[in-house]
Amino acid sequence: LMTELIDVCRVKHFPQSDDLRATLWKQLPVMAKALGKQRFKRHYLQMFLDQLMSNADSRSGGSQLSVHAASQCVQELASLVGQGIFRGRLEDMWQQETFDRIMQERQNAPRMPHMDTFSPFGPPGLIQTRSTPSSFADANPFPTSLHSPHAGNAFVKSL
Repeated sequence: LMTELIDVCRVKHFPQSDDLRATLWKQLPVMAKALGKQRFKRHYLQMFLDQLMSNADSRSGGSQLSVHAASQCVQELASLVGQGIFRGRLEDMWQQETFDRIMQERQNAPRMPHMDTFSPFGPPGLIQTRSTPSSFADANPFPTSLHSPHAGNAFVKSL
């Protein structure tokens, strides 16, 4: 199955080939973790390195999305198997230079604060609110008498 994945990613004659490679690079670290560090390192790492490093090289002509996904994959796989081992498996000098550049860029990238839960509104504290109501009654902008079934009767009786 893994050899078929890498064979499909070698094909570049169709418009969505970059999207296919980006998807593979996003999922490869997940597959590597599921297979286990030792098994992935022994059997599968070498077969992906040439295509991965070629796509991670920003001069490769790939889309920015696939270049970013490949760079992220390089970083995640290097942290899984070890940076020294990953770099040692790279055969060409340009691959090692690309790896060093990616790791340097990732090290210098600004870090986002770790969030325990996902919020569609961004990180905590990004949106300032006046105050958070403690109950629905506190948040209700209408007087309670308007919601009472007898409130209308009092109004009619006063007429």
